[in-house]
Amino acid sequence: MTKLFRVASKVNNFSYQKRVYDSVEICWFVIHRETPFVSYVELMKNSGKELNNSQDMFENNIKELFTEQEANILKEYLLRNHKQKCEMKRADLLLEAYTLGYGDLVPDSGEGFYKLNEEDSYDLPFVVWGYYDITHAEDVSWLAYGTEFIERVLDKIGVSITDKEKLSEAIEELKEEGLFVEKGVKKKSRVKSEGFK
Repeated sequence: MTKLFRVASKVNNFSYQKRVYDSVEICWFVIHRETPFVSYVELMKNSGKELNNSQDMFENNIKELFTEQEANILKEYLLRNHKQKCEMKRADLLLEAYTLGYGDLVPDSGEGFYKLNEEDSYDLPFVVWGYYDITHAEDVSWLAYGTEFIERVLDKIGVSITDKEKLSEAIEELKEEGLFVEKGVKKKSRVKSEGFK
């Protein structure tokens, strides 16, 4: 039977509704695949079990999974274009038979789909979206906005920033010392749900 995989990323600096979040899990999945790699009948035959579930639900979910080759292509794309690592995990097909696919979900508040295929640099031979839920992520808007504020101030006086990580660490230290107040800095209105960079 074909080995199929789930692929997920933990993303920092993820924009959602004028806020910025760290540790956002994005669960990647294939959409618009015509036929699943494993049929409902084949899974029942190989597992020796009678599945008590909808064939359509099973097949929709299985269509979302990646082959090993596809998962590796996605990993390379995310690393090349986003400097983002991801984790591949072999799918347990019996468990997948009872799981609703990401494409069948109706996103609630804090949830959504990142349409990877709409990026200008997208060159994968299959269509990938990512499901995310920011409700368990860390809101770091104060740090992102604070970094931009300091960068803009320094730019105005002709000083360029070469080490943004060091700047972020300095702002975190200032906050711990009570010298930086997160509500005192506002982001420009151009921020949308643009996802991660």
